[in-house]
This record gives sequence, structure tokens and C-alpha cells, in this order.
Amino acid sequence: MTPWVCPLCGQAGKRTREHVWPKWLADLFGVRLTPVKMQTELTTPALDRWSRGFDLVIWICQTCNNDWLSDLEAEMKAAFSEEILIGNPRTIPADQLTLLARWAAKTALFLNILMPNFGGLAYMPDGHLAELSQGVPRGTVVWLGVYDPSTYFTRWWMGRLDPIDSPPDAGELGLGSAYVCLFHVGHLLFQVLGGQPGPANTLLIDGVDENALHAIWPLPESGNVDWPDTIPVDDKWCSAYWPPKNMTVQSLRIVVMI
Repeated sequence: MTPWVCPLCGQAGKRTREHVWPKWLADLFGVRLTPVKMQTELTTPALDRWSRGFDLVIWICQTCNNDWLSDLEAEMKAAFSEEILIGNPRTIPADQLTLLARWAAKTALFLNILMPNFGGLAYMPDGHLAELSQGVPRGTVVWLGVYDPSTYFTRWWMGRLDPIDSPPDAGELGLGSAYVCLFHVGHLLFQVLGGQPGPANTLLIDGVDENALHAIWPLPESGNVDWPDTIPVDDKWCSAYWPPKNMTVQSLRIVVMI
């Protein structure tokens, strides 16, 4: 039997459960033990599954869980709990944009790991999980928006992108694939694109709604972002926007309803 290794650091160690939606978010919304309905729309008819609160978990080693990942969650909780729960506008400086981008990339990659559990296919760019311990993985682009009204704790849309036409300067991405994840937690709306390691600014999606999504990674030239500086969107917008234009997407939509 092949020995288990941590998907983040690649080392053998004590296995621990890591909640994809961290427990501090459960505390923030008061839903840790609340039954939720998870609806997967990958095939017709849709597959309905019931879970409890934050039972979406992956296995990682104790060292990663208690070290850098714990620090990342603590920083995110301290910096953005109010924005998630209430949606108060403010200027987000460059260091906190980096924090948002890294946390969003972590969440998208963890959701990607779970894709096979819901009948989908995961696409994990080489090196992305390992690079999370140091920062935002190479080849990652992150957009930020505002979700309102926040009817649900979270909804997410995940897909593998197969570009119909790659731009001439697509670099290492070429005609290969990438993953894209659109999700919100409370009022924070994220879109994360991850492809093969390479210059992040060569990963382009035509058809991104710039009225609703503001690119925050790679960092904007201004160094900060006034949030929200885009129109507030709701689930109707998300459903109409997904999948991104000019892409063929093996798509998975998960609805978590409290």
C-alpha cells in the first residue's frame, strides 16, 4: 500500500481533518451544527445530498494544519470578518489584498480536491498546493466583488476551463486547461483562475464582467482597492454569468443552503 502523504507539503505525517469552510466562518454565521442541503447540478436530474454544517473536509498533515494554514485563517478572520458578515465598504491595502488572494486560492484549491466527491473532475495545476505555504501560487488570477443580498452562507461554481481560442501571449497556458472557481462567503465574492505555473498576467478570460469583478491578483498598480467598487450581485447574476464566456467548462455548481 502506498503510504499517505500530505497534499500540501508532500510529506508523511499525522493525518488531520481540515474543513474547507473553516470553523471560524461557522462561528461567524452561527451555523456549525446546522443541517445544510447541498445540491449538485452536474447532471440532469440534479443530485441532492444532505450534509451537516461544515462536514466538507480534506485530509492534510498536522504540521501544515497547525502551522501556516492556522496562521492564514487567523489573519483572514481578524481582517475580514466584518466585510463578510456586514459588507461595510473600506479601502483594502496591498498586504490585505495579498491575504485575500491567497485565502481565495486556498479555498478554490480545496474545493477542487472535493470535485470527484460530487461527480466532477478535479484539475490541479502542478505545484499549486505546495506553493500555498509560501503565498499565492504562480499562474493564479483572483477577482473580488460584492454579493448582496447575502441570502446564503455560500454558493460555489467550479469548472475546468478548456480555452476555445488562446490569446497569442498565453505563455505556458497555451491551449491547455485551467480551473476556475466562482464563490462567495457572505458578502465577499471571489473568482479564482488557476493554470500551469507561469506569468500570472498571461492568464486571460475574455468576458469577465468588470462591472461586478475587480482583479486584485496580481496586485493592481494602485496598490489598493476601494471595496466595493463594483455593482452588488446576487445569485441570479451568478447563474447568468456562469460559465465564463469563450470557455468550455466541465461545470459543477454547489448550493449550500442554511
